[in-house]
Amino acid sequence: MEFSEMSEGKDARGLLVIDTDCGSDDAMAIMAALGQWGRQSHRLVAITCCFGNATVEHVCQNVLRVLHACGETEIPVYRGSYGPLLKHPDTPEIVHGSDGFGDCAHLFPTGQGRLEELPAPAALVELSRTHGPFTLAALGPLTNVALAQRLDPGFTKRLERIVFLGGNYKGVGNTTESAEFNFYCDPEAAHIVLSEAQCPVQMVPWETTMEYGIEWKEFDALMDTPTDKARLLKAATSIVREICVRDEYGQFLDCDLLAVAVALRPECVTGSRRTCASVECSGTLTRGMVVCQKPRPSRNRIEIVEKLDEEILSRLRKEMVQ
Repeated sequence: MEFSEMSEGKDARGLLVIDTDCGSDDAMAIMAALGQWGRQSHRLVAITCCFGNATVEHVCQNVLRVLHACGETEIPVYRGSYGPLLKHPDTPEIVHGSDGFGDCAHLFPTGQGRLEELPAPAALVELSRTHGPFTLAALGPLTNVALAQRLDPGFTKRLERIVFLGGNYKGVGNTTESAEFNFYCDPEAAHIVLSEAQCPVQMVPWETTMEYGIEWKEFDALMDTPTDKARLLKAATSIVREICVRDEYGQFLDCDLLAVAVALRPECVTGSRRTCASVECSGTLTRGMVVCQKPRPSRNRIEIVEKLDEEILSRLRKEMVQ
């Protein structure tokens, strides 16, 4: 598909690109973006794929399954990075099953969607050139985004903003004692994005996601909705559900949906802090941890999202399965 074709039929809505390591909560986020309310604010123009919750091959197929369930097979999908910028001997626990979808991905069709040939980092650069400013919602390791920045140092300058799920700001980790999964998978990429981005950056950290999960009664009601989307999500989230119960979170943590909520509805953010931040890339015990720093003219500032509007989250969750 040519980029010129994708640029036709512009409307007043904002433009959205999702970069994903499509596991179960990524699927929820994509469905929310394609729900009626999500469509009213933004048009999803492309999805780029990265390793993380599963191999990038599984991730690509999972995205196609989600788009098929949503009846959206025309949205282009791009294959991205197979691994981090630098290899690390420690591999984080995979909580979404071997295929990212609770070991149930094979039960759901990929439909008529197809993968584009252009690699995801190059696609991000070209999309930024041909579409004008768009919001980039990054839901997995930031490898594709960092590679796009290395391909074109002006890449982020052409974006409206970057909203990403990942990192921490209170030293609370979910993969190690001090690091969140996405940042632990590729700390160097995260450091590049936080320190070099030339557009507004909003970080939805692990600590915030723990405060805004889905109560179990609501979650079960959503998963029992009689639609193809809900049936896919119920199977895909099965292992994550068990882990949330095992680790006594008290809720289902739909982390990636929170980042997409911020991307779609900026008014969803009801509390935040602006700070400078960097990522620890070499610490033995702290690799992947975010370090907040004193503001200096030479340092980028980011916005750390701390509080969210629960009514907006509830509406997006309901519409994702309708």
